Amino acid sequence: MRELVWVLGLIGLLWGVGAAVQLLATDTSALRIAWLSLVGLGAGSVVAEIVYFTLLGVGLGRAGERPPRWYARSFEHHDRLSPGWKRVALPFFWLGFVGLLGALALAILIGVAAFLGLRAGV
Repeated sequence: MRELVWVLGLIGLLWGVGAAVQLLATDTSALRIAWLSLVGLGAGSVVAEIVYFTLLGVGLGRAGERPPRWYARSFEHHDRLSPGWKRVALPFFWLGFVGLLGALALAILIGVAAFLGLRAGV
């Protein structure tokens, strides 16, 4: 039964992506809204990551656990944070990560829609 839910979910996702591409390829206002959403999501994600790196640096410094070049592989130092600093810093890490993935997905969707719209002469 679980496999059926996965298959139906995947079919629904593919149908949704196809419908979104078709809408974006034919409706300029939808394309404009998607583009503005992409820019807003990307900008918000960058701000979340800046807050995350700031909080991580402060948290590691207060614990005396800030190694050289800690920012290069920041996710490897999450275990050095105290539980309080984890609750403060890590939500911004995940917010930025999910936001950037969403922005990437929107960029791919817009690119495919623009390509199909140009090929169809819309």
